Amino acid sequence: MPKKVAFVDIDGCLVENGKLNQALVEQLKAYDEVILFTQRSKFLQVGQVSRPYILAEQVPAKEEIINTPDAVQALSTILGKPIKVSTSVDRFFGNPTEYYESRLKDFEERLKEEASSKGDQVDIASFNLEVRTEVEKIRAALGQDERKSPGDFYPQGKVEQCQELINHLPQLMGTSDFVIDYYDDSQRNLKEVIDTDFPNKPTCMIVSGSYSCPLTKFKEKYGNEADPRDPEIKKQLENDPIAKLNQYIVDRERERQTSKSEYKSKWAEIFTPINSATTKISAAKKAIKILQGDDGEVMTEDEMQALKQGRLKEIIGDEIKTIKDSQEEQQDRSCLWFRN
Repeated sequence: MPKKVAFVDIDGCLVENGKLNQALVEQLKAYDEVILFTQRSKFLQVGQVSRPYILAEQVPAKEEIINTPDAVQALSTILGKPIKVSTSVDRFFGNPTEYYESRLKDFEERLKEEASSKGDQVDIASFNLEVRTEVEKIRAALGQDERKSPGDFYPQGKVEQCQELINHLPQLMGTSDFVIDYYDDSQRNLKEVIDTDFPNKPTCMIVSGSYSCPLTKFKEKYGNEADPRDPEIKKQLENDPIAKLNQYIVDRERERQTSKSEYKSKWAEIFTPINSATTKISAAKKAIKILQGDDGEVMTEDEMQALKQGRLKEIIGDEIKTIKDSQEEQQDRSCLWFRN
């Protein structure tokens, strides 16, 4: 079975308002390797990390995710595995994912410590010196005129970064057998990857809060001109069954951890295993995959029954027909396979 790899954008996707997107985190638990996929560099982060402490009226809370190491640590703690970071400037400083570990991580940690302790009195000069050193290295590598602003030549495209990282995955993972999903809240970034032909291209997943779906499937349902960042579309996505099912999984997992029980009540135990958290969460996850266009998901009888009860029934609504049709097609394919 191929290894599952996730490339994950940070701002507005994995991290929203200084907190992890828990609905997305639940999905990332299914992956063998999770790599944060970002344009971050010293040039960009010197302002991003210091700004909340210099300009904000209220000092950020201690648990708020401010810099890249915060995001890496928070996600790594939940998933129980190391998290790598791919940046758009990796190729200037070694192999993919090395730049963060060797250069950016320490820079951001020192900058956050300095800014959080001194606020608007922070001395940015030494950090800006490091930024200039990095800028000149990249300027020279790209052959850019010294009068040109870094914002004009720093790499921003996703395709080259994606290709370089994919080419490095066999060395990183010890296998060439893998499938990739790329999560981003920017359809422009995703479309750039979709529109370019290269080997092992990832499935491009659009993210909007608790909603996540292949961009092609999103367009199929909401229209080619639909923009998930548009307030009206964003509101529709909040009420989409996929978003509600993702949030259901987050809530049900939290309930299970709090109660230390598979069941919400003693009465529910009478109808086991349909009412168990394991069955309901599994049913919700499979339902999401089917609604995202995956025709390979097979529901058990208990899982199908779980979808017809309580909160799951209310969430899925008319989409239960889509799920039933998918399962009937599965059965037809199985019968055809046995006959052949």
